[in-house]
Amino acid sequence: MYSKSLTLIIVNLALVIFTMATFIMFLVFIYKQDVSAQTLHSLQGEMKELRTFVDLAKASTSFKNLKEKSLQTLCPKAYSRNLTLLPNGDYYFISKDDELNWMDSKAFCYENEMELVNIKSENEMTMLWVVAKEINTNWWWVSASNVGRPGEQYTWSDGRELPENSSWWDKISTTTAEPDSIKPNLETCVDLRFGKLLDFRCTPEQHFICKVQSKCI
Repeated sequence: MYSKSLTLIIVNLALVIFTMATFIMFLVFIYKQDVSAQTLHSLQGEMKELRTFVDLAKASTSFKNLKEKSLQTLCPKAYSRNLTLLPNGDYYFISKDDELNWMDSKAFCYENEMELVNIKSENEMTMLWVVAKEINTNWWWVSASNVGRPGEQYTWSDGRELPENSSWWDKISTTTAEPDSIKPNLETCVDLRFGKLLDFRCTPEQHFICKVQSKCI
């Protein structure tokens, strides 16, 4: 009697263990399937991102080639110069051998279908200085001046004002905070050095930066 009861208990226990083992194996199977699906989904996402990156790279190259062809067609004089393409997508002529006074720099840019650069942002100013300082760490003419308005506030050649309290002025590396040359009856011009702006007489011959005119591209 006891032997039959013990056998029955062992059989029932075996059935319970078998059932639990089967259930655990089922859970493991489901987990693996879920992990596989997540992995596959992740890989598909990465492949999609890679294709997008490749497509963007191709589009960027095509756009660059299109701009270059436009520049070559519309402004051949500017195209013939050794231009620099900055990350902002604009072309610049950053003089290496040429040094001119402010007026002649402005004329040179105009004659070559460019303009003495009108800096639009601090980021643009920084990008220009990164390239320019590799050529020369001295002064580089930009378009701002009070030419025609001696002693008055500076403006860019596109008409924008360059306030005296602008953070673009060099307030640290010079003996006096810039601008320091605004005086009655004195025409002064603005140049770039150390990634900041300074004002000075317009007559010294210095390096200069032209920007390709918007009509060219």
